[in-house]
Amino acid sequence: MKICIIGGGSGGYSAALLAAKQHHEVILIEKEKIGGTCLHRGCIPTKSFLADSSFISHSYQAKESGLFENICDYNGNIILSKKNNVVNQLHDNLVKLIQQHKIEIIYDEAYFVDEHTIMTKQTNQTIQADRFIIATGSRPAMLPFATQSDTVWTSDDCFEMIPSKKENIIIIGGGVIGLELATFYRQLQHSVTIIEAQKQCASDFDNQAITQLTQLMKKQGITILTDAMVSAVSDHECVVSIKETSTRLPFDRCIIAIGRRANIESLKLEHANIMFNKVIETNENFQTNQPHIYAIGDVSGKSWLAHGASAMAKAVIEHIVSNKPTKPLLIPSVIYTSPAVATVGVTPTIAKAHGLMFDVIKIPITSNGMHLIHQQQRGFISLIVNQDQYPIGATVFSIDAAEIINVLTLAILNKIPLKECATMIFAHPSLSEPLKDVFNEPFNQAVYSLHKGR
Repeated sequence: MKICIIGGGSGGYSAALLAAKQHHEVILIEKEKIGGTCLHRGCIPTKSFLADSSFISHSYQAKESGLFENICDYNGNIILSKKNNVVNQLHDNLVKLIQQHKIEIIYDEAYFVDEHTIMTKQTNQTIQADRFIIATGSRPAMLPFATQSDTVWTSDDCFEMIPSKKENIIIIGGGVIGLELATFYRQLQHSVTIIEAQKQCASDFDNQAITQLTQLMKKQGITILTDAMVSAVSDHECVVSIKETSTRLPFDRCIIAIGRRANIESLKLEHANIMFNKVIETNENFQTNQPHIYAIGDVSGKSWLAHGASAMAKAVIEHIVSNKPTKPLLIPSVIYTSPAVATVGVTPTIAKAHGLMFDVIKIPITSNGMHLIHQQQRGFISLIVNQDQYPIGATVFSIDAAEIINVLTLAILNKIPLKECATMIFAHPSLSEPLKDVFNEPFNQAVYSLHKGR
């Protein structure tokens, strides 16, 4: 079977490799570099930046504690250089892996001619295939009244240079991207203001976790304005309305992080009679209304996360091979702040909205030795369990949230009863150790719980 994949990001290259492993003929079309947004302008660059800024922040904390008498200034060029080295190494490894699997890579854009044919934009190459997978990703959304410039950036621009020290930076948008960028720039000692239109930042996440996170960010020196609407942006000033009061806020740099938009315009989907409305419409198997054409990742609107796109890629290849219905995906989400917030499954708000009967088990991390060693004074793990004592949702507020949430994802996905989870022995000391008390709490066997046994 011949499979043509449009887009070489996390979803596209994952689909290509998995299809090749099933001995299909695979063509992968990518207009820029293999790896897409995640590798070049998203997940990996952000985490590389945050790793370095965290080290710098810890240096300042060490000085305050008396561990160091003096610390040197950081070198922004080294932060950029490290990021570039990591990205290039991962990119080169990916390309080699794809070549080893005998996948044909075409560096070009492509659009549909009809339901079974696409054409490349630059080389005018006509390609027909048995199956098509659209994985063209997304781009940063832009405010209609703002124009990109040296001082007005989208999130993509952040990875090309490090601003001069002690800049006044405004970030428009308090979602995942905005919160992570605010953490990075503040740890580099910049003045940072977040402007969020909604009543709370990252409104899709657990309310208690975000409330605690934003309180900590404010203590770290970040200004957070919620229920605030931006009506104008110039090169060094933006106009913000808060409770019907208009204020002009000056800045050295403004970063617009209000979300992302699916890359569908150049595909000419109408030529293939594919249904779309801002994103490509798909069914539970990620098929469009043309059953032989699939759409995964950001472009489908079903998950805007790289690991979500990869999971969809795996599901699509399995569907192509077996034609069996796809099981619902359980995709964790993480905000890589300090501490981080991670969530998976249902939240209490969603559970209530669906009329589910549930209990919430919540254990603070303040008695955990490893968290205290890392100077973490706040944090918790909360688990939502149904009437039958099966976990159905979880939130982690911890510096190790991205790792801890994977254990909880596995428990929810495999419907492991809490009684069985409680038999797990955790290494001591470890950041994931509080899970032991979370699992044992309902049985009055949590060591660090405030609840007394009956």
